[in-house]
Amino acid sequence: MRLASVAIAGTDHVVVAVPDQDRVVTLADLYAKAGLGDAPATVKTLLKAGADEWAKVRQAYQGIADAPSVSLDELTWLPPVPDTGKILCAAMNNSLLTRGAHVEAAAPMFFLKPPSAMVGHGDNIEIIPTTTVSPSLNSKSA
Repeated sequence: MRLASVAIAGTDHVVVAVPDQDRVVTLADLYAKAGLGDAPATVKTLLKAGADEWAKVRQAYQGIADAPSVSLDELTWLPPVPDTGKILCAAMNNSLLTRGAHVEAAAPMFFLKPPSAMVGHGDNIEIIPTTTVSPSLNSKSA
């Protein structure tokens, strides 16, 4: 089961991907179809809800085959958890960045990203024109 955060006609939804098809079903529609009451409004709410809510999601998912769906053309992908707080990242796979720092890391390096750095699937990542990159990071030598 694949969950996502999307906007459909300007309203945010949690959706579930329909297996092997280019469409999704809103979690709210699945809950309504299964008679499970109100679905969690956000992925963050769902993540915090615990095991009982996840059991409802699995139960609701059983009816996905004939649930009303939304084409991928009708939605805008949002960040996976749009209402997130701080984002803690571990820099473990960028040896070029490590060399640019002039320090060989003995342990993973950590850094923070603001919530505004999150983008949805397929969105552009904007680089501000005044951003500078260390000359050692532009080097093509490995």
